[in-house]
This record gives sequence, structure tokens and C-alpha cells, in this order.
Amino acid sequence: MDEWEQEPQRRSQLKRKRSISGVAGVLALLLVGGIAVLNAYLMAEKAPNPLALVYNGEMVATPSPNAPDAAQPAAFQQPLASSPQIPLNQVETEHLLFMREEEKMARDVYQRLFQRWGVSVFASITRSEQRHVDAVGRQIQRYGVPDPMNPDIPGQFKDPRLADLYKKLIARGDRSIESALRVGGVIEETDIRDLDNAIAQTRQPEIVRVYTLIQRGSFNHLRAFVHGLELRGVAYAPSILDSQRVKQILQQPMDTGFFGRNSAAPTAP
Repeated sequence: MDEWEQEPQRRSQLKRKRSISGVAGVLALLLVGGIAVLNAYLMAEKAPNPLALVYNGEMVATPSPNAPDAAQPAAFQQPLASSPQIPLNQVETEHLLFMREEEKMARDVYQRLFQRWGVSVFASITRSEQRHVDAVGRQIQRYGVPDPMNPDIPGQFKDPRLADLYKKLIARGDRSIESALRVGGVIEETDIRDLDNAIAQTRQPEIVRVYTLIQRGSFNHLRAFVHGLELRGVAYAPSILDSQRVKQILQQPMDTGFFGRNSAAPTAP
């Protein structure tokens, strides 16, 4: 075969080689790209949520505002490893024991009011109060303080002031849904005030942290109860805190930055 006759054949073979090479290159790029995408996805799964908040060395995912208030926030799970255990003084010990019972009192009242009225906000906040009871209980255990409270018996309290308050609030909350929501406001205002005092009188960084988290929850609860009243055309009048303090709390949006995965601030009925 003459050279001029062989030329088209060589061109055809070269074209086929280039085509095969091109396909192989594309496949290689797709393979490399797929691996890169997979690695990026896996890294993203392991990486912390940039919107999450770190508490006690754990990441707490920022939840959907519409998610149920059910999960235990990791914020309450473990103490800071670097937090020094300064021995508790008498005042700090008394505050711990009192705050645990006060959170239980709130839980017991809300549980009773949910049974009475079936309004969802009481069920949601009952779960939150249980977490608060547990969080303070872990601090009591951490410092080796004897805990006289039985958390499993509703309406039973060692502190006579809380026992009396429980009875009064239950009686008031049984009158109407509006009265029950006002009772919720009274409890949360009382809790905020008592946490202010407890925070001011403790030297323990981890206990202050737990108290602060609980208080943030109380801010949310107060907002939820007031919103529930407003939906029913009822104005809320503060009874424990200064009216300006309550106004400042209510003007802030629901705080969802410290709830556990798949949980959120309670919503009003």
C-alpha cells in the first residue's frame, strides 16, 4: 500500500487512540471528583455545626424552631473537666438543694396543670423542668452533698415554703386555663429571681454555668406562657420581678441556641 493510501488509516487509528484516551481521562476525573465529594461529605458529617454552641466540651446542634422539646440538652450532661472543685460553702450548698426542689416544684405544677387542661405548653415545659431537676442533681452528686429530695413523688417537698407554694399554685391553676398560664408566669418569675440570687452567691464556675442555662430556659418559659395569654386576649402583669426586667425578657426572641439535637424552645398553645 502506498504511503498516501496508508495516511487515512493512520489518522483513523490516531483518532481512536485519542478518543479512548479522552474517555479514560473523563472517567478518571469523575472518579477523583466523586472521591473528593464523598470525602467532603464525610468531613462535613464529622465537622461541628458552625451555628452550634459549645457547652461543657460538647457540641449542641442548633435546632429547628419547630422541633419538639424532648431531647436532653448536652449542655447539662457533663461538668467542665478543667473546672476546679472548690469545696462548697454553706450558702452554696443551701442554694443547690433549694434550686433542685424549686425546679421539681415547677415540674410537678406543670404536670398537674397539663393533666387538668391538656394544654401542650405545660407538657413541653414539664420535660424541660425535669432536665433542670437532673442538672442540679448532678451538681449535688458531683460535690458529694447528701440529697434528701425524692424526685419521683409529685407534690412532696422538704422545704415547707415550696410545699405551701405548690398547694397555692395548684389551687389557682385549677380555676381556668388563663389562671394556669398566669401560674406558669409566676413560677418562672420566681425561678429567675432565685437563680439571680444563687448565681450572685456562688464561687463555683460550673454551678454558675448550670444556673445560667436553667435561667435561659426560664426566660423561654415565661415568653411561652405570656404568649399563650396574649393568644387568648389576656394581658400579663408581672408579680415577682420588676416590670422593666420582664419587659426586657419578653422583647427578646426565643432562645434556641442551647437545646439538644431535635429539641427546641417550648411553643405556646
